[in-house]
This record gives sequence, structure tokens and C-alpha cells, in this order.
Amino acid sequence: MLRLTGGSYSDGSGRVGLALLATFRDVQGRGPTEPWSATLSDSHGALTSSFVYPAGTEPGSHVPWWWWNVGLAPGETYRLELSRADGVSISASFTAPDSQGPPVPSVTLSADGARLTWEPVPGAASYGCQVFKDGTLQLSWRGSAMECDLSALPTGTYTASVLAFSTSLEALAADVSQRPPLPMEFHVSEGRLAFSRGQEPGTTLRVGAAGGALHYGRTQPGLALWVGLIRADGTPLEEGGTVELIGPGLRSETPLRFSYPPRARQHLVWSYDTPPLLGRYTLTARVGAQVLSTSFSIGELGSLAAPLDVKAVSSASGGSRVSWQAVAGARTYYVSVWDNQGSLTAVQWASEASASFAAGTFEAGRVYDVYVAATDVDLASTTMPTRVTVSENTYLPANFIAQ
Repeated sequence: MLRLTGGSYSDGSGRVGLALLATFRDVQGRGPTEPWSATLSDSHGALTSSFVYPAGTEPGSHVPWWWWNVGLAPGETYRLELSRADGVSISASFTAPDSQGPPVPSVTLSADGARLTWEPVPGAASYGCQVFKDGTLQLSWRGSAMECDLSALPTGTYTASVLAFSTSLEALAADVSQRPPLPMEFHVSEGRLAFSRGQEPGTTLRVGAAGGALHYGRTQPGLALWVGLIRADGTPLEEGGTVELIGPGLRSETPLRFSYPPRARQHLVWSYDTPPLLGRYTLTARVGAQVLSTSFSIGELGSLAAPLDVKAVSSASGGSRVSWQAVAGARTYYVSVWDNQGSLTAVQWASEASASFAAGTFEAGRVYDVYVAATDVDLASTTMPTRVTVSENTYLPANFIAQ
């Protein structure tokens, strides 16, 4: 007996994917004795490549699936068909709800690198934890606790996902009837983190990333990227690192490359020439001999007005004060000052709509251009963002002559 329900999948990028929950049981509540191939379709046709409902002799058979690249359309009917090797098939369907599930878990790595932890997620009935090394599953856990034990993992580099489920999968497994009651909806959300477990204290690192749009006065926005690369105990790296990004429009032969600055708990960069194409991106960070890789999605692009009325006034002995109109929705501003030879002279992050540069920063008599970028990322927060939006007065810089 095949039964099916479903709903949304979210990774915080703004794109809503599809989640399914199916049971396929005999009268003892057991799954099939051999895997059945599965196909998924909607009213327009097939949606994914073939996958499987696995064999299972233990009572309580059930399988959750989720896809970030299959969009959920409220009101659409989705059909799951299972086929056995001898050609026998069975199908079930459900109509997608017009609602979403739990927010994305905010994942933290313990200082010793032995545990992943997270706060309770509103709307979540149970959780899951999956840890991979080079794409191979190393650890899988489900339950009601809000931590995942990593202590048995050897030293090495891993990627981890923490999943929040709107339904208790443990309760579903405990009901061994052939037709267990399924919820009207099933939703999944996912938080990600990559880490490198070292042998010595202080050598375990973690990295997270998020992407989005840079609005700078052109129709096509650029790519904005947030990266957090730190030790597991939250302290920054003295030596910094190097970062490469590949994804839609960024091939492995020509990745977006940049340096991660020393002593930075998090870093925000953007590219005017790289569009924020929708899809999944992979970020690789290198710190000495350690290599960490994580992924994120860009879905719905956010909007943020550019800073207006930017004014720069020189002060005595090579200082300057910059002010601008506050931008609705902005949490942090990045002020950059360039000399008339096109060289970056000074930068500063600000949480208010003004910034001051100390005496001695600028050379007397030289002309400087000032750019202000607004972002919705709070760089003072310890919570990893799931998407990023930046705007800049790229074509309307302020300028001043240093005293």
C-alpha cells in the first residue's frame, strides 16, 4: 500500500523546493523486499531523474525526499510512481499546499568540533543530521534532540546538513500499521555547515556561505557573497585564507577567486561582472594545508535601495567624515575610499549612516572618491545568513580633497 504527502523544502535562499513523505508497506508494516524505482511528475510531465524506494524488512517503512531544484507550485498535483523490476507499478498523488514549513536551522559547531548544535526550530517536530566526506555519507541521525554527535569522526574535512521536519519521522516509524496516518502536509528545511576536524586544539575550522544580489545602478545586478571562515571556537584566523566559488556561470576552470582577510570572523565581497544566477554554488576555502568546501543556493533575489546623498568632508591632517541617508532594510554599510589613481586607500564598516577616518589616512592635496555600500547582513551577528543583498552608489561617488 503506497501512501503519499508533501510540501515545501527550504534552505533559506528564497527558492521553495519540493518535499515528499511516502510509506509503502505490507500488512506487517514492512517495506518491499527489493528496491522499486521511483519517478515524480506533475501536470506538465516528469520532474526528476529516477530515484528509488529502498528495500526494508523492518516494520515502519517510510521515506522522506526533498529537492532544492524542483519548485513547489501550490495547488499543483504531484504524482509518485513506483515500479518493480518485473514491470509491476503503483502510484499515489497529492496536491501541494499553499504554506511553508519550519525556518532554516541555525547550525553551530562546538568549540572542540565534537558536536553540531542548534536552537529549537518553530514548527519542527523532529530533526535530522547528515555528514558527508567527499560526497560519501559518513553519519546519519534523526531524532528530537538538538545536537548531533561528531566525536566518532576521524580528522578530516566534512560537510554537514541539519534538517528540520514538520512531522515526527520517529513516530511514523513506530506506527507499524500498513496505513499509518500521514499529515496533510510535510515540510523540510535545511541548514548547512562545513568543517575540518584537526588533531590539535584550535585546529578545527568551520566555514559557511550565502549569496545574493549586488544592485549598483545597472539592470543586471552583480553577485554578492557572504563567507564566515573561523575556528570552531569562534576565534578568527590570524593568517586568513583563499576562496574559490563555482556555480551557475562560474566554471571550475574560471572560478571567482578572492582572499579571505586575516583576523576576520566574517567577510562580504561582491563582483560587478558576475551575475547572481539562480541555482546551487560550491565554495572552497583553503587555509594552509586545510581545504573546506560548502554549498549554498541563490533563489529569490532581494532588493535594497542604494545609499543617497553621500557626502564626504575632509578634516584636518588627512582625516575625513562621510555621511549618507540611511537605507531602509540595511543593517551594515561598507565605506571604501579610492584615490585618483584608482587605488583603494581606506575602508570601514559602519552600523550607522556615517563613518569617520582618522587623521593621517589621506594625503593632503589629493582627490579621493567615496563609495558606500548598504547590506542587509548584520556583521555583528553570530548567526549565519541564508542570503545576501547589497546596493552601492557605484555611479554617484562623493569626493573630497584631503587637507
